[in-house]
Amino acid sequence: MLETPARGAVEFIVTPGTARTWPELIGTRATARGVLRCPPPRVTVASGLRSTGARRWIVPPLCVPATTDADALCEAVAAALLDRASAALALAGRGVRR
Repeated sequence: MLETPARGAVEFIVTPGTARTWPELIGTRATARGVLRCPPPRVTVASGLRSTGARRWIVPPLCVPATTDADALCEAVAAALLDRASAALALAGRGVRR
């Protein structure tokens, strides 16, 4: 899991092609082409080190390949989006605005 502060993004690496079957999830994007420049494993949020590519590991890779289970990630993101939408609707119903 990578942090990209310049974009305010968190990035996950999944096996190529696995995110292709994901539904449209607001605030997410899957990149199918290109090169992802990852910092060395020692460049982490906790270490305070910076890389030239502006990315830092939140969870550094322990093995190669360092991929996230795409199906589990999709389910977690969908559940988090549903929770946020439900909370926003609940607040809107009480006249509270964010």
